[in-house]
Amino acid sequence: MTQTTNSFFDTSFALVTDLYQLTMAYGYWKTNLHEREAVFNLYFRRPPFQSGYTICAGLGLVIEYLQTWQFSETDIAYLATIKGNDDKPLFDNDFLNYLTTMQFNCDIDAMEEGDIAFPHEPLLRIKGPLLQCQLLETPLLNIINFQSLIATKAARICYAAKGEPVLEFGLRRAQGFSGGLVASRAAYIGGCTATSNLQAGKLYGIPVGGTHAHSWVMSFPEELTAFKAYAENIPNNCVFLVDTYNTLEGVRHAIEIGKLLKERGQRLIGIRLDSGDLAYLSIEARKLLDQAGFNDAAIIGSNDLDEHVISSLKDQGATINVWGVGTKLATAYDQPALNGVYKLAALKDQNGQWQYKLKLSEQITKISTPGMLQVRRYLTNSGAMADAIYDEILGIPAECVIVDPLDMTKRRKISLNTPFIELLKPVYRQGKLIYQQPVLSDIRQKAKTEIKRFHESIRRFLNPHIYPVGLEEQLFELKTELILKARRGGRSTRALILVDLQNDFMPGGSLPVTGGNEIMPIVNELQKYFDLIVATKDWHPVNHGSFASNHKGRKPGEQIELAGLPQTLWPDHCVQHTQGADFVNGLDTKRIHKIFHKGTDPNIDSYSTFFDNAHRKSTGLDDYLKKKGIEEVYILGVATDYCVKFSVLDACMLGFKTYIIADACRAVNLQSDDETHALAEMQSAGARVIKSNEILI
Repeated sequence: MTQTTNSFFDTSFALVTDLYQLTMAYGYWKTNLHEREAVFNLYFRRPPFQSGYTICAGLGLVIEYLQTWQFSETDIAYLATIKGNDDKPLFDNDFLNYLTTMQFNCDIDAMEEGDIAFPHEPLLRIKGPLLQCQLLETPLLNIINFQSLIATKAARICYAAKGEPVLEFGLRRAQGFSGGLVASRAAYIGGCTATSNLQAGKLYGIPVGGTHAHSWVMSFPEELTAFKAYAENIPNNCVFLVDTYNTLEGVRHAIEIGKLLKERGQRLIGIRLDSGDLAYLSIEARKLLDQAGFNDAAIIGSNDLDEHVISSLKDQGATINVWGVGTKLATAYDQPALNGVYKLAALKDQNGQWQYKLKLSEQITKISTPGMLQVRRYLTNSGAMADAIYDEILGIPAECVIVDPLDMTKRRKISLNTPFIELLKPVYRQGKLIYQQPVLSDIRQKAKTEIKRFHESIRRFLNPHIYPVGLEEQLFELKTELILKARRGGRSTRALILVDLQNDFMPGGSLPVTGGNEIMPIVNELQKYFDLIVATKDWHPVNHGSFASNHKGRKPGEQIELAGLPQTLWPDHCVQHTQGADFVNGLDTKRIHKIFHKGTDPNIDSYSTFFDNAHRKSTGLDDYLKKKGIEEVYILGVATDYCVKFSVLDACMLGFKTYIIADACRAVNLQSDDETHALAEMQSAGARVIKSNEILI
């Protein structure tokens, strides 16, 4: 079966794009950037319908589009008529001649249709001449966005139907012929068993279904006569629409004609309910059909159905066993667009070296990810475990860590030898199609198979489970560096350091700092003014030498010598992997880029965020900040007279311009004036004491 839309439209598709794609292409051509090799990634930021997943669809039509992608003579003639605001041609003839001879020669890698995708994962990656990649943005988004949207909606509806057949009836309400056509295709990928759209049946080999409408019944003197006429003329397709006048009376008429069909060796396939109380009517209709011996006759339900209505009908005991879904499927009624985007991620410079590119935003979710991205899906015996988005230029270690792109404190280590699959498959190489497109029925089966790799909780309609997807740690660090460089704009870059905001240092903890919990609103408000935020944690092993409990007969507050250094003994606190070591409730951790642990050696205590005591070991924070280009650090936390003070002193010693945000700190004050002395000591070392309202945006 030929799978093509061009036979339906029979016209060039090159101008199915936005004007600004052509103006940018013209600009690239005039500045001699048009052949510079670029990488773009196509992805979405949120799954549609508040779903826990998205089904990839549309690659087949992308291939069809690219196989015929070329500017026709009439396309060029039209472009020549477009004028600028000076009433002169917008494009010169040499550029238009270039377009006529241009041949597609890009590389494309893509998730296969039927694959399951999640936010920020590239569904498609295109690499090639900058001008060509740019021109393809709009059509590729148009194809992938809409079909993935409809396939996902169909999958949700089929899930609600619990394996019962779902028929797609949406053409009459779809957005145009082409919208209805590709909606039928995508709905089939998502799990629908048939369509009413004959053109889709012809082009894509989708099974078709349908019998008659109310107008058939209304064209005859009475309903029984209409059913009888239909059965006599089309006896092998008898599903009767029974709600034109009186639904249950219509069921009885269908049964009467069903008996005539049976006598003639034919059968009553079923009835359709299209209005009224579908739960009640289906239950009563089932009773009538079964009493008459038509136990195998289907009851088809329609009438503005979607996954939520179907679920409700199931809960009410409806006996519908085939579902006809139209408007709310073919139009994606409750969310008519997938928010897919297409972003430049890398561009070769004049020396042929890749330069990473990143689009900034005040909203974290809108900051693009640089690189030649690939998605690795890690597997267990029970299914999918987690996805890593990584850069093929940087590579990915055999044992990797993934970081949630929207919550930097959420990290997951992937163990060595964990099995995986790569999701982006080669489709084009230098403009040549190398991918064997599966038949549509195989794609549909793939979607059914792939969704079973995931825990069923991602399919629920209310608060679905969030499947773990993260940036590979090297890529996350690269992205952070690029954000800082882009925001710097010639100014010194600054970092906010959160010191030991942990449960054990809060009221009720084992080593409480009075008023420690009072600073959380200030801390959360301050975070929005910083590009880079790091946090420290005391992270002691249970046998740490600073714990009084590990020295027989000793009490907290006493002094001893530990590994050659004077040591104050403390109550057990911030023991690794305990609740006391967790960040305090109420702290917004989503913007924290990295966490540094201190006090991990049982023989050395650690107050400073930069070093263990006496500078015997580094935490790595100094190197981290300097690699990020940080020149200024703003420090807050607990306690002013211990960990905050030593962190500030070390920051000054290391050459950072250092600020202590006094109203976002609290002191232990073993002596009543300890905080005053600590602030004076920090100021003497070169730190500036400020309040939170003095932070400049």
